Amino acid sequence: MTGHGGVLKRKIALGAACLASAADAFWDHPQLRERFPRFLAAIHGSVRATIPLMEAARAAAEPARAADPVCASLADYFARHIEEERDHEEWLLGDLEAVGIARRDVLATIAPPAIAAMVGAQYYWIRHAHPVSLLGLFAVLEGHPPQIDHLARIEASTGLPADAFRMLRRHAIADVEHAADLFALIDGLPLTPFHLELLGTSALHTIAMLQLFFEGLTTRDSPSLTPSSTART
Repeated sequence: MTGHGGVLKRKIALGAACLASAADAFWDHPQLRERFPRFLAAIHGSVRATIPLMEAARAAAEPARAADPVCASLADYFARHIEEERDHEEWLLGDLEAVGIARRDVLATIAPPAIAAMVGAQYYWIRHAHPVSLLGLFAVLEGHPPQIDHLARIEASTGLPADAFRMLRRHAIADVEHAADLFALIDGLPLTPFHLELLGTSALHTIAMLQLFFEGLTTRDSPSLTPSSTART
């Protein structure tokens, strides 16, 4: 692994083991069937913020385009990626309806603190540091997409409907290409030590918040959402 992307991947690898352990504990939980809807509802808090985050990053990058070549490339990248992420929130709401959770109940749910902290830090860094920070979050999320075979095992072991996994399956396929595009972009940017430090900080913070998120899903006694008779209305 060479170039800026390789440096970032090595930093991400430092925290990947702890995150993997926390995630495995959730996926292996004996009550996974009951807890899976809470997982989907919680990641909705992140998915619904994806486009607004990119819009904020693009708005921060655009005025600096002429003086900052990193911002110029970021503004173009976010404009493209915003279109690639359209409708993902709707996909997820549909998947939640497949497990009996009404969209109005999902929209009324407060995102877990770890998800809010993961997203909120990006708004701070975009505004007060540099919009390149958002690439650190994407490097973790898109660089570690769901695996099709893992999703198949979860579906089989829980007996949950296939429609509950539609958004995750789409990401399992699309994020392979998205991650390749992302790291190609990072390799091609004229990044300074400041940019690289911010990217690494952003990525490691994302990993830490995801670890807390999975730990919370695993240790809480009961799911916060229950199927609603109006879920499909």
